[in-house]
Amino acid sequence: MPINIKGGFPYSHSDAQALLAAADSTFAQELDRRSPGAVAIIRKHQVPVRGVFMDVDIEEMGRTLLEHLPHLLSKQFVPSASSIVIEAQLEDFVQAMEQAKDAHATEAMRAELQELKLSALEKRAREAGACVALVEEAKDSEDPKSHMIELILSMAQV
Repeated sequence: MPINIKGGFPYSHSDAQALLAAADSTFAQELDRRSPGAVAIIRKHQVPVRGVFMDVDIEEMGRTLLEHLPHLLSKQFVPSASSIVIEAQLEDFVQAMEQAKDAHATEAMRAELQELKLSALEKRAREAGACVALVEEAKDSEDPKSHMIELILSMAQV
């Protein structure tokens, strides 16, 4: 979760997206234009993948960040605020992280359910506590698989 610390280097969600989606240049070019030497530093710090050090693919890194950035929440932190405000800000951070964790778990479950056949989804819906009428309604819809998945997810959140 990006945190914008007031008085520090400001974080701008829209500016970060513009950096990652630069249409007139590559991510590496735009990053180096904004922060000279940043690409060289990233490349210098290789990351181990399955025990083997691999060169960092800057463009892939940019695509991955762009894919996930819209799902991040940006919160402000004002360290010069009163202790009551700081405590409230910290509670906001915890709540936002819990919501992000829940959203991630829901998306992981949705991906898992997407792989199942309708009959398996029907079984999962019943096991989750969905009544016969809701299961039948999902089966009779225009897109039974999607409706069944949403039914299962809604039952999991109850």
